[in-house]
Order: sequence, then C-alpha cells, then structure tokens
Amino acid sequence: MTADLSFFGLTNELRSGATGLKPGTRTATLAIEDAYNTSSDVYQMRLFVNDPAAITPVSLYAKVMEATITINNGAKGNKAIGTVGSFDITVGNFVVGGELNAYFATVAAIAAVKNNADVGFNVIATKDNAGFVYDIPLLSLGGGRADVKQDDPIMLPVESNGAECSLGYTMAATYFPYLPTVAMATA
Repeated sequence: MTADLSFFGLTNELRSGATGLKPGTRTATLAIEDAYNTSSDVYQMRLFVNDPAAITPVSLYAKVMEATITINNGAKGNKAIGTVGSFDITVGNFVVGGELNAYFATVAAIAAVKNNADVGFNVIATKDNAGFVYDIPLLSLGGGRADVKQDDPIMLPVESNGAECSLGYTMAATYFPYLPTVAMATA
C-alpha cells in the first residue's frame, strides 16, 4: 500500500543555521512501525450493491489485483503577482473516486454498472493489534466491461465516483491505534 500526498501552504519562514531551531517540543525518537502488507494485512476489500435488507452484502468480485482510492479536497492556491506562493486558498468540491481491477466472478458487477446501481466500497486492514477502515458508502460505477484475453484470467476493470450518502458523508477513514486480539482473527 502506498500513499501519494500533496500539500501547499500560504506562508513560509526562511531560517538559517545561525538562527537555530524554532522553539517547541520535539520527540526524541518516533515509534517505528511496520508497513501494512496487501498480501497478509487486508482483512476485507469489498464492493457491493447497497441493500438495506442485507447485513453483510455479497461482494461484486472474487479478488482484486489492484485498487486505487483517489481523494481530492478541491483546494487550490490563489496566485498573484508580487506574492511568493499563494495569497489565499479557494476550496472546491470534495471528490472521492477510484479504480479497481478485479478477477471476474459473476455478471453481478457488470449488471451493477449497467443498472446504475448504488454501491458501496470498504477496505479493512489490521496488523499488530491496530487497524483502519476506509468506507465509501455510496458510489456510482463506470467501466465494468470484462477484459477477456486468451490464456489469462478474465478481469473486470471498474471506475467509481463517490457521492454523499444519506448520513451526510462521502468517505469515512477510521483508524484504530489499538484493537483487541479477538478483532485480529481473520477466520
């Protein structure tokens, strides 16, 4: 798993070595943590048709070869002549989307794309009594055309665009710094 983050600021401060460090509290050593491994630490990655009657909805695919979640808060820096960097920030729409390339299991995913079904997506990962959940409760799907090639498994590339769900959010990211051992069971 990798993350590509971009940040920008409005002001900066130039300091030289002679100026020294800024005052403040510094941690002597940061905790070194192992990275999450996509082959052993992903408990669940599920794309499913929203069904209020189903407690655990059926996934629309068998396994995922690769997946990307894209989050854009829509912020842009406003530039001006005579200003280093940005003088202000314009905030746009919060956009969540992504792509996944899954191994084909049934025609249910193709039908969900064709029927413009309301679907949800979540990822649950756990490691060393910690974990996280990414939940995108309402998505529209695009693509979904089975990729059939001789001597290869049938793949299903799907694109998604998130929308605000009835609970008022587009994506929830929940981090658990501690999970009891019973929560770590994968079977």
